Amino acid sequence: DAVINAKPETIETAVARCNYRRTKARYVMACANEIRLRYGGKVPRQVAGLTRLPGVGSKIAHLGEFFYSRMRNVIDGVFC
Repeated sequence: DAVINAKPETIETAVARCNYRRTKARYVMACANEIRLRYGGKVPRQVAGLTRLPGVGSKIAHLGEFFYSRMRNVIDGVFC
């Protein structure tokens, strides 16, 4: 909710080191809104769900799925 309710300028400041900060800020806000509306506030963990989010392409979705699976293993105490 904090991201959704934030002013675009606040998000732009957070992503200022990235290129295209205004575009990325819009995507961040749109993603936060989609996650809340479509996924009940939980970030999708699989490529199919991640690529449905605004601004998330295949490369980022695959990285997200990979790192989530590794972190889940660490959290479960069975890091591979």
